[in-house]
Amino acid sequence: MPLQSLSSDLSQEYFSDGMTDEIITDLAKIRSLRVISRTSMMRYKGTNKSIPEVARELQVDAVLEGSVSRSADRVHIRAQLIRANPEEHIWAESYDRPVQDEVTLQGELAQQIANAIRAELTAGERAELSRPRPVDPEAHSLYLRGRYFWNKRNSDGYRKAAEYFQAAIQRDPNYAAAYAGMADAIVFLGEPGGQKAAAAKARPFAEKALQLDDQLAEAHASLGLIARDFDFDWAEMERDLKRALEINPNYATAHQWYGDAYLNSEGRLEEALLETRKAQELDPLSAIIATDVAKQLYDLRRYDEAIVQVRKALELDAQFVPAHMVLARSYMGKGMYAEAELELEAAKERCEPERYLAETSFLNAHAGDKKKAQLALQQLMTMSSREPVDPVWIAMSYAGMKDRDNTFQWLEKARLWGSPPATSIKVDMVWDCLRSDRRYGEFVKAMRLDSN
Repeated sequence: MPLQSLSSDLSQEYFSDGMTDEIITDLAKIRSLRVISRTSMMRYKGTNKSIPEVARELQVDAVLEGSVSRSADRVHIRAQLIRANPEEHIWAESYDRPVQDEVTLQGELAQQIANAIRAELTAGERAELSRPRPVDPEAHSLYLRGRYFWNKRNSDGYRKAAEYFQAAIQRDPNYAAAYAGMADAIVFLGEPGGQKAAAAKARPFAEKALQLDDQLAEAHASLGLIARDFDFDWAEMERDLKRALEINPNYATAHQWYGDAYLNSEGRLEEALLETRKAQELDPLSAIIATDVAKQLYDLRRYDEAIVQVRKALELDAQFVPAHMVLARSYMGKGMYAEAELELEAAKERCEPERYLAETSFLNAHAGDKKKAQLALQQLMTMSSREPVDPVWIAMSYAGMKDRDNTFQWLEKARLWGSPPATSIKVDMVWDCLRSDRRYGEFVKAMRLDSN
């Protein structure tokens, strides 16, 4: 459960959230445990639900709860582990340490919990939890602030996160986690020159993180995503994501990226669905993971199942744009164009304008309204003449109108841009009209997706 902050200073909230995140990360490295991810747990912050209720909703056996406070030179943590059914205390402990010991304390707490529940620890896991991890307290504080903002998963959050990660690096140039955080912030924030440019900027940070700590799962996963965005190096992506999962088998994001970004792009749809469902088991209240499961059902042309699944994502976040987009596409697949249009309109205010125009053009083309499709495309072309726009959205608009020549022309620009949506070339119904064209095979080869 999210650790309760005992500080009256609301600005210290980042610290209790950050400590929750770090302890989850340490516990997640224990292969014999299934540990629910941060995204799902933070939804219970300030909840009035009982331990048995929470455990039943997440299908877990036990819940860790506690509190944390931090002064200028001391950190105090109280923690207790409670079995859910029957409800009973398994273990409890209080810690009062110098702030210099807070990172080491997290590993110690995780190891004591594992011992209390008699979890099987490998020699490597025990060594990792006991490994000294010296870090400047102020740098660690800055890093926790960075992750706090990164987890908001929006552009403003990524910008603020990058500022804090950079400050942490300046404070402690040997702090590996801060470099991994910086790589994540850059990749998700993007660059005006395209995703390939963002990946090139992020790569040195991920590599530096691994030079400092090659056991950092987050850095391996980040490097995997960078390998895709920079030059579509699928072999490196697979190696990096598998390495992340070896280090932290409970890392839901690595399972998600391995399933949706790697296996799905390779056209291994059933494997992708299984892998992303593993991520969902670890992070059952994540809207993005629920949406990715729905997207894979959509790619499998199982539209009814996709609709049921994506509605679960919208129950978690009614304003989640990617979920509305998957629902609109699934309705399109069933020929339910009016329902698809309603979903696009529901997301319009929060959606990137270029994507909204592309999806609108594609929908209208499929529905047989060529005039509306052309109008949305013209608006998109006007926008692209004024500011950088991922070329894949223009390609998508032309694909809706079955204009293969222009679709391939803009897809090639998208490839050079490093566009993630272009990696769906083998599976998304958007590109169905291209697959009988000889240029389709050439493009798949250029994307280095011709191995399967």
